[in-house]
Amino acid sequence: MDPVTLELPPALRELTLTEAPFAGVLRAGEPLTVWVDAADFTASPAWSAVGVEHILAPVDAAGTPDGPQILLPHCPIRLEDVVRDPALSPGALVTMVVSALRGAAEADRLGAQSGSWWVTAEGRPVLALTGSPDWRQGTVGLLRELTSTNSALRDALHRAADAVEDPRRLLRETEEIESALFAAADPEPLPTERHDASSIVPVRARTAGGQAARAGFAGTVRDLIGRLVDIGIADRVSGIIAVLPRSRVKKQRARKTTTNRRRIVLVAAGAATAVILVGALWPAEDADRPAVAVEGARSATSAPTDTKQVTPTASAALGDQGPADIVTAARHLVDAMGECTGETCRGELWEDPATAGELSAASGDYGVEVVDEYGGAAAVRVVGTDLTQVMVMVRAKERWLVREVYDLADQP
Repeated sequence: MDPVTLELPPALRELTLTEAPFAGVLRAGEPLTVWVDAADFTASPAWSAVGVEHILAPVDAAGTPDGPQILLPHCPIRLEDVVRDPALSPGALVTMVVSALRGAAEADRLGAQSGSWWVTAEGRPVLALTGSPDWRQGTVGLLRELTSTNSALRDALHRAADAVEDPRRLLRETEEIESALFAAADPEPLPTERHDASSIVPVRARTAGGQAARAGFAGTVRDLIGRLVDIGIADRVSGIIAVLPRSRVKKQRARKTTTNRRRIVLVAAGAATAVILVGALWPAEDADRPAVAVEGARSATSAPTDTKQVTPTASAALGDQGPADIVTAARHLVDAMGECTGETCRGELWEDPATAGELSAASGDYGVEVVDEYGGAAAVRVVGTDLTQVMVMVRAKERWLVREVYDLADQP
């Protein structure tokens, strides 16, 4: 089978084992994927996983100049952080417990011993078969943390924990437990939007190395979520969530038992807002090397497409691009920052004066390129002669303020 040459998606950052189940490079695309050295993944039982839905498994593979790579879904948060939300609804509990039951069954079929639960960027719970923690013990521990005021649901939660603890009961009782869960409540999305950005978004790495340096991005899409988060914005971004299948399922209660197995499906409720996040990190020109993928493989890492046309403004001669009102607001802030020398003016220009930084890209002639704007937040590129930076703006009290200046000086 002849290989197909593809453009390597831009690298957003390198992820360590403290940030992801497998160390690798987070790359742009729809959806985001983590590119992991194949040699680092082969030790996982998931290497041989076929047809699994609740195990973290490859979505694709590619040959690169650095060797063969496995493409995994991006998992930015551990499930335990969601489980400990005190405001979990009965429907969210059902979503989580059914995922745990099915993931446990899949792990048993693979003969896996170690692993931990994570949540993909789309909000899907997956069991990552790696590391040293005993996945069964960890899963039972998570399930036993769950509780409900609904007696029927509470009984089903206890039965689920007992079943996961005993593989024989898991095989024998899963379908009956799921029926009880679905009768107690309809599945609902996981409430990941209730978590503060500080608990989900790691502090941006200020240094770059390896593939991250070559790609020229020192931050992550998750970091940009944290910078763009505002009241309402965070909810939209976090709205890309998972819900147990049959999103339009009719109400089923104890009087209507069923043996139908429901499949997990994705609900991209916040896809529109995510354009801001990917777009702000997308390079102006292709800067990465090509990858070679097996023909017929799914294009899980295809570059995101623009969702709206950027039109030149009257300042096009200076390289400005985007809606005139956003460009004007950005230029006003940039020029004011250039004249600002004291704490008083920083307080008038920055959302948080303590985070005020320098906009070196505007030290001479510069252009403003609007990456995207959505509901009171905007990201623009400030393109100078030798340096490009991203400025994130938020609208508060009828005026624009600078949330952060993001240095892209290390781009190739």
